Amino acid sequence: MLFSPRLFLSTLVCSVLVTGVTLGESKHTTHWHSDLATAQADAKEMNKPVLLHFYADWCGPCKQMEATVFEAAEFKKLLGTEVVGVKINGDYHSNLISRFSIKAYPADVLLSPDGKELKRSLGRVSLNQYVSLLQQTAAPYRVAQKEKAPEPVAKTVIKV
Repeated sequence: MLFSPRLFLSTLVCSVLVTGVTLGESKHTTHWHSDLATAQADAKEMNKPVLLHFYADWCGPCKQMEATVFEAAEFKKLLGTEVVGVKINGDYHSNLISRFSIKAYPADVLLSPDGKELKRSLGRVSLNQYVSLLQQTAAPYRVAQKEKAPEPVAKTVIKV
């Protein structure tokens, strides 16, 4: 096979463009984190609040929230786009139960991206209440995101 400068440059340009698009993609995640430190790092990078959901496997109201709130499309749309979520099984994380003074399940604590407590929710709540709580908490961060100037993806120019 002969070396073709034109084919090589075309391939190179496509690679740069694909890499630029990949690097410019947002870090939104639609899943729950299992590690608070990772979630806080992501929240800080994306300037979004952190949702800590404390539960236990034996907790009836926790199971009800899992089925009625966390499986709903309205909630799933917010997870990763408006808030960074962390599920914490209290039976295995007594240090976090103590740190956040959790006395009953389910319990939710909303933190700013830098770790300051913003709001709490105790007990089982409806989907509408939960979505409203998350939207109200995330609103100031959504406005701050819009005010930030977009970052350039890539400034590489290759002439063919």
